[in-house]
This record gives sequence, structure tokens and C-alpha cells, in this order.
Amino acid sequence: MEMGNMIFGHSRGNYPIDRDTWQNVFFNEFIYKINADGYGFVDGERGYENDIFKVMPYDWNSECTCGLEDLIDDWWEDKLHKSDCYQMELIREKIKHGWTIDISGSIEHPPQNMNFEKYSKIEDKIYKKLCKKYNLSRAGCAVHCTCGLDASFEEWVKDKEHKSDCRLIQPNFLYKSTGFQIMWYKYAFRDSYMNQDINLDEFREILKDCVRSYYDNKGKEVK
Repeated sequence: MEMGNMIFGHSRGNYPIDRDTWQNVFFNEFIYKINADGYGFVDGERGYENDIFKVMPYDWNSECTCGLEDLIDDWWEDKLHKSDCYQMELIREKIKHGWTIDISGSIEHPPQNMNFEKYSKIEDKIYKKLCKKYNLSRAGCAVHCTCGLDASFEEWVKDKEHKSDCRLIQPNFLYKSTGFQIMWYKYAFRDSYMNQDINLDEFREILKDCVRSYYDNKGKEVK
């Protein structure tokens, strides 16, 4: 999963999609045939829905409407990593080099008197130093936890899900007949996931049905 999607996005699903293959099929056999674009705008409008399918652009302003995010915030409210945790040492190292950081790590500002290139080099040295000390991979170097707090959260949250009508988890593409869904990050098939493990031929049949339904509603023949 892309780091941006992991932190800021909401594209999730059981089965990651091979973008190189599926994106071309989606565009050539669906998007271009219904006068849509790669973001999910159809006929210049924000999305489209009929009795067979629904397609919607990535929603930058989507928020949880079912209450799960509030529960998560409540869980984290009075919790901090232990003082000897990688996370806390990372915060101390950055503060020592001029960063302004909230003790929770949620608010961070790099030194204002440094240009991007300079503080990036310092930050890289800090990551290398701490990953070596704790014998950790550079992957995830900004979020490693060695005190068990993150593991406790993962255990607590693993059986909790957003409600099906929560705005945060509404799919970008939905085939209503089978409930097949696709969620993507920013635009169609970037870091995308589907909820059913179907093959490309099955996907093509779904797209054909969607295109037919689009033109049936428009009172036109399929192009």
C-alpha cells in the first residue's frame, strides 16, 4: 500500500488489483465508452448510478459517519509510547535537531531555518541511526513502535469495522448484482483493491453489463 494512501487515504480491500493489467481494461472497455474520466466523473458530473452499477470519484473529504473513528480517537486519547520506545527516541532526536513536535507525535514541523534538502539529510541520518540501533527495517522508519502500544491497538481494532453505509468506505465502483466493489486512491486503479477475488474475464463481463445498462438508460445503442 502506498504511504500516502496508508496515512491519508481510505482505499482498502481484501484483494489488491494489478494496476498495469486491470486499468487498461477498465478504461478501454468501460470509462471511454460511458463518457467518463479516470477520476470517476461521468458526462461531466460527479459520478453516475443506475440499477446495475455505481461509479464515484475518490472523495478527498470523506469522513467516518458510523462512529468508529470516534472510538479509535477515544482509545488513543490517554495513551503514549513508553519512553524507551523507538517512537519516543525518534521524537527526542528530531527535537534535538530543531524539529517542533507534539509529544504524541501527531503534530510535527521541521526546522524553519533549514531548506528541504538539508533537513531531509538530517532526518535520513536519524532514521539510519535508530533503525540500526533497534535492528529494524528502513521500511516504516517513521512509524516503528517497539513498546507494544501499536500492537495493542492492532489487537483491539482487528474485530471492528465501519458500518456498510459509512461514507468513509463507500466504493468507487460498485456492481450491484453481485456486490463487487473496487476502491482506489486518487484516480482509477491507483493503489486499488477489490472485495471479491474475480479474474479479468469475469471483470470484463461485469463491465459489458454496466455499459449496456448505461446506454439503456440513455435510450441509445451500445457503441
